[in-house]
Amino acid sequence: MDPTKKTNSDLLPVLFSLPVTNRLNLPSRAELLPKIENGEIDHLDFRARVFSPNTKNRNPYRFKNEDLPAFAQSFEGQPYLRDHNTWTIDARDGTLLSATYDGEWMIADVRLTTRRGMLDYIEGKMDRFSIGWFYDDAHCS
Repeated sequence: MDPTKKTNSDLLPVLFSLPVTNRLNLPSRAELLPKIENGEIDHLDFRARVFSPNTKNRNPYRFKNEDLPAFAQSFEGQPYLRDHNTWTIDARDGTLLSATYDGEWMIADVRLTTRRGMLDYIEGKMDRFSIGWFYDDAHCS
């Protein structure tokens, strides 16, 4: 196994959540806030369901089912951004450690590294996710 890859057991339980019904399983603010403020915690890792081709979204484009596993993996190592903002470094709150497709959902392991991102997470502000991509071509159905 690649030692640089994180697994479920590598993520600290207090920092691990899975938004299942538009709600995060948040760690205690009282416990984490002082640790973030004084630099004792320099990142938070969490897992999220970030995209499903079977759910309603604003984008009319669809992906071929056979392309989804590789598409999900292409997000690994990419920045975790606020609002698809690619034009300013201040929009970057961390990195996608990994992303996989389980047949229904794209699942991402996210590492938050900014104070703002970590605080937003423990305050429950990260309960919706969106993916962004660039493409070379499109096929009409």
